[in-house]
Amino acid sequence: MELASLRSALDEAPAHPSSRPTAPFIRGDGAFIAELRAKHSHSSQPESRQLLAIASALLEVVREEGLDPTPTALFAAAMASLERPDVARSPPLLAGMATLLNSLLPRVPNPVLRAKFAPASALLRGLLAGAGTDAQLARPALGALCQVLAAADPADWPAALPSFGLVLAACADARPKVRRRAHAGLEEVLAAMGVRSATLAAASDLVAAEAERVLLGPEAAARAAAAAGSKRRAAAEEAIVAATAAALHALGALQRVAPLLAPEAAARVAAAAIALLPLRQPLLSRHAASVVVALHSCPPERGPGVAEVAAHLRAVLACELSVAERRDVEGVAARAQLLAVCTKRLHRLETMATPGTPSTAVQTWDLLPRVFQYLLPLLGAELDSVRGAAADTLGGLLEACVDAAAIRAAAEAPAAGRPRGLRALVSALESALSAHSEAGWPGALGLCARLFAALGRGGAEAAAPLVVRVAGLCDGADEGAAPDAAPADGPRLAAQQCMAAALRTLGPRAVLSVAPLGLLEGLRTGAQARTWMLPLLRQNGGAGELGFWAEQLLPTAQAIGKRGAVATKGSSGRDLAGFFPMLGRKKDREAQLCATLESQLWACLPAFVSWAEDGGAVWRQLEKPLLEAFHRNEQYRNIVCNSLTTLCNDISRAYSAAGQQLGHANPVAAAATPSGHDQEGLLMDEEGADSAIPIPAHYTLAAAQAGLAELRAASAAWLPQLLDGFLAAPPAQRGTMQATLGALACAADPAAVARLFKTVAQQLLKEAAAAAAATGAGAATEAAAAAPDPERRASLLELALALAGGLDARGVASLVKLAAPAALARDPALQKKGYKVLAYVCERRADYLAEPGRRAALLELIVGGGAGALSAARRYRLRGVRWAALEAMRAEARGEARAETVSALIGEIVLALKEGNAKTRAAAFDLLVGLAHALQDAGASAALSTTPAAGPLAALGGVGTLVTVLLGGLVGASPHMVSASVMGLARLLHEFSAALLHLVPDLLPAVLMLLRSRAREVVKSVLGFVKVVASRLPVEELVPRLPAILEGCLLWAEDSKNKFKLKVRMILERLARRCGYEAVEPAVPAAHKALLTHIRKAHARHERGRQGGDGGDGDGASRADARSRASGRSAWDAGRVFSAGGTTVGGAPSASSRRGGAEGGAIAPSRRRGAAAAADPLDLQDAAAGRELMRSAAVSAGGRRARGGADDDGDDEDDFPRDGGGRMVVHDPEAGGAGRKRRRASEHFDSDDSDFEDLRGFSGLDLALKGAQSVARAPSLAASIGGRSAAARSAGGASARSARGRGAGGARRAQHTGERFKSAKAGGDVSKGRTEPYAYWPLDRRLMNRRAHKAKGAKQGLDAVVNAGRRGPKRTKTARD
Repeated sequence: MELASLRSALDEAPAHPSSRPTAPFIRGDGAFIAELRAKHSHSSQPESRQLLAIASALLEVVREEGLDPTPTALFAAAMASLERPDVARSPPLLAGMATLLNSLLPRVPNPVLRAKFAPASALLRGLLAGAGTDAQLARPALGALCQVLAAADPADWPAALPSFGLVLAACADARPKVRRRAHAGLEEVLAAMGVRSATLAAASDLVAAEAERVLLGPEAAARAAAAAGSKRRAAAEEAIVAATAAALHALGALQRVAPLLAPEAAARVAAAAIALLPLRQPLLSRHAASVVVALHSCPPERGPGVAEVAAHLRAVLACELSVAERRDVEGVAARAQLLAVCTKRLHRLETMATPGTPSTAVQTWDLLPRVFQYLLPLLGAELDSVRGAAADTLGGLLEACVDAAAIRAAAEAPAAGRPRGLRALVSALESALSAHSEAGWPGALGLCARLFAALGRGGAEAAAPLVVRVAGLCDGADEGAAPDAAPADGPRLAAQQCMAAALRTLGPRAVLSVAPLGLLEGLRTGAQARTWMLPLLRQNGGAGELGFWAEQLLPTAQAIGKRGAVATKGSSGRDLAGFFPMLGRKKDREAQLCATLESQLWACLPAFVSWAEDGGAVWRQLEKPLLEAFHRNEQYRNIVCNSLTTLCNDISRAYSAAGQQLGHANPVAAAATPSGHDQEGLLMDEEGADSAIPIPAHYTLAAAQAGLAELRAASAAWLPQLLDGFLAAPPAQRGTMQATLGALACAADPAAVARLFKTVAQQLLKEAAAAAAATGAGAATEAAAAAPDPERRASLLELALALAGGLDARGVASLVKLAAPAALARDPALQKKGYKVLAYVCERRADYLAEPGRRAALLELIVGGGAGALSAARRYRLRGVRWAALEAMRAEARGEARAETVSALIGEIVLALKEGNAKTRAAAFDLLVGLAHALQDAGASAALSTTPAAGPLAALGGVGTLVTVLLGGLVGASPHMVSASVMGLARLLHEFSAALLHLVPDLLPAVLMLLRSRAREVVKSVLGFVKVVASRLPVEELVPRLPAILEGCLLWAEDSKNKFKLKVRMILERLARRCGYEAVEPAVPAAHKALLTHIRKAHARHERGRQGGDGGDGDGASRADARSRASGRSAWDAGRVFSAGGTTVGGAPSASSRRGGAEGGAIAPSRRRGAAAAADPLDLQDAAAGRELMRSAAVSAGGRRARGGADDDGDDEDDFPRDGGGRMVVHDPEAGGAGRKRRRASEHFDSDDSDFEDLRGFSGLDLALKGAQSVARAPSLAASIGGRSAAARSAGGASARSARGRGAGGARRAQHTGERFKSAKAGGDVSKGRTEPYAYWPLDRRLMNRRAHKAKGAKQGLDAVVNAGRRGPKRTKTARD
């Protein structure tokens, strides 16, 4: 072969269409050789070195000819080299040349390969023929031959037949690598023929013929073996093995190439593969099914047609699964997939042929019931995997095949005769729920639910028999079983879930028409009633059918109510009750049953109102019975209010979805609250709590408009009723009516709402005038005696707020005028409602604020009320303060002098971080962060104090200005302000750690200096700040600051008051987990080395337990994981930051939390509150934990008794009673007349939060504090100068703990002796001079000691007590027992 002539032929060759992909053609750069060298130059294998040598030789040959090293030139050189005799005699050289050629051919253009197809294919066939058993030569030679075949011209197909036959033969080669390469090559060749139908048909015929020959081999071999004699049995069995292996090899190739075959050949291949199923060989069956699945998964325009697919499906259905095959999970999955793919393809082909006609899928619906009958028995199989595979397959078939055409065909089909189509499918599912198929009921019921969902309202008639059968299962009846036999709890629960799905999808009208409730019949005759369906109707019923509730369920409820009234009257009569007491008790039971059934029927009303197209019209028609139920009692009133709220919210959501606004923002919760709870939460969206539920398709804007018209006509009667009911109900029962008023006000006629608001405003003005008159008249006058109740003013203001959603800007202006004096009042409830109104106006009523001057007036009102704000109103005031702060910043940007105002408002938010109310604290933290984000978004950089932010703070924008205010609070006059400022800095550092990172080096020393403060609340906040620093600061920035952090924190390492000891320990553990024990150890003083050692050992024990007992010190990959978790973003939790949390930042329990708290045994707050009880169990053998648990239970019980008629929030963290100003009232029975003296003696205590209770018992405390470096050292100094604590004085100089734990001579004695329960009058366990057997022996830890001499001391005296009881002549009942 001459290289130059081949190159010139390439330049003149015309382009020819081909589907064979080729690599990019690169001319003159030797890219192929470079890639080959990069791939194999680092390999030490001889094959790689030989390949590089061959490539270098070919490159040299090409360069000697004066050509560029292009793929074409290299191909010509390689083919010429293969023709040389010396190369042909060297098998390793041939293998290397074939490998290089296999890698080079994808880069050679198709015209070149077509031009040299005959010599190239002949040469490659010769390589394959001479390869023999050499797989290293056969594999690349086969790959090269397949690539040449893929590029062949259709006119050369006769010349390509020998090469194609060679590839087909290699598909059954015994060598796996050669066989797999032949499979891939055959797929490549057939894919390249895809655009040439004639060539593809010829090649497909060859493949089909070979497949039929090989796939029929196992059956033929089996028959031959059955006919063979005993002497030829071994040879026959070997023939079976060989035929099976060849069939498996052929099936492996067909899985890849079956979708590429021509339709006729594909049908032959599928028939041959299905013919293997009756042999019941697991491997053959699975691979045959995979071939048919691959064949039917091709696009509809290719592959078998309708007739072929139907024939294949019938052939598969004719092969029943044996018992052994049903236990084969993979075989069942393959068979189920085969049936599903064939059925779906048949349905798709039929619907594509005649779209839109009712009888589009005739053959599909003839075969689909048979498919279900084939697979439904597998739902009761022993293996869960088999049941799951069958259920998934059948469910997918339901979703794919049950369509509108099938439902129309079922509706038009005659009811008489054998069921067909959809009715036959329902019959098959019904038979799966029979008694002999009980094991498969859960799966069959799940399929029924999916069928109901696919049918919808239009297929309710076809699903009626199935609904009746499912209802029978729920009733407990069963075909072929005794009348009183009931199904198991599991199937019954599944049946009820299926019935719930039927109610949701088919509708209550369709379900109850075939499975009625039968309540009245049950009451009259004692027949079984379907009372189990009432909760299902309440949870899943309705579906927009309020008219059905009015037609069917409401008359039933009224009839049951009348019957209950008659029964109640009969049970209370004296004529019969005296003579027949049993009759009276029967009437009582009947009355109770009727009341229960009636209330359950009424409880279904909200579900039927939801998304009801006729909701407004039917609601107006039912006005009389609904009003009667509203005035009946609280339970029915809540039902009616919830239903009306749902109706209003549905209309509002439909308008919002259409881009229209209905009314204004709803000031209360749109969703009704449970009875007995007053919802006082944050403002919600107009859409309510159910905004995540999608709007059904049937509920259109036109339906919402019609419902709104009817609702506005009915609102004239409902608004006054709701107003009167709200004022008459106790505060704890107003939440539902308040939510209904808020929703109805947004949807009602604005004129009607304005009239009602005017009435409420007039009553409010009268109450305010009367209160003012009573205040000015004095306490001794008659006007003061007749002063109005502030609670009524608060209720009226709450009522006015509920109507605010239907008021315009003028009405809101009147509402603000009414709320302004309430916000400045001294009554907690009234002030709370006033600020609640102002918060709503600030946040949601932009139309009111758009008027000139109103923003400034509202700002002045909020700023001026700061001095008189009470704790009860703080949460709602903070929301107004946030708006006021942002408004003042905008005014500052406009040039107005508002810097001091903004600083004061932000300072109020910061001080709220120390509020006693848990919700107020959480709101303050959220508002602080929200304010920072708002400033960042607005790009605010105005100064928030008289001293502008400078340096790095000025570059931070809004966050920098907030940090400036908080830094000013660090030098505040009161510990309270300092503590709040530190907490605010911690929160901002947690949220904006990336932005504030460069401030930590300068900020941290200033905050750590506060650890030497005498105010414990400041120390507590600083420890929380250190926790945040340890969590958010990068490790490389944290390690250099470990000495300063530990020096300050370890000052409180021995102080157990306020959990300081536990907090310091957790900080140390967190630092060790993040930075590593090696980095922390040099920074720990020698006095605290033992603590670090203990933490390290505890962590190592935890790691060994978590890793299943593996050794190690726990300081390896786990610490790296802890670092990565700690450095990531975590949610803010103020309780964990500023309290003793139960876990470290790494996620593993801390050593302290695993041992139940600090070494003193105090339980953690999470255990006390019950927040983390599941993660950290309480040690009931810990004496201190038990005492703390009893103490907290007593405090909680006392707080609940004392709270009484407190504010209706119910969100106070403590349970102490409060006075009118919101302060806690703590009664001290020991104060007596020495209160003034006690106050003088305790003047050095700074505040209530700076808890110095652990130092109160020391005399000479003032002198001790003057010389102490920290509060933690004060007790020891006080003791050194002669002071003694109260506990020490009670124990004779020893501490209380040591006094309890040690007896005379310092020896430990038994605890829990029961001396404190001993009666002063009794003589102990003594009866007439003899000792009674002891009731119990005191627990002593020495009894658990493994040393015998240690445990012996705990048993001393036990034998004497027992023997005394045995020797007594008169043994008591205790001794006899």
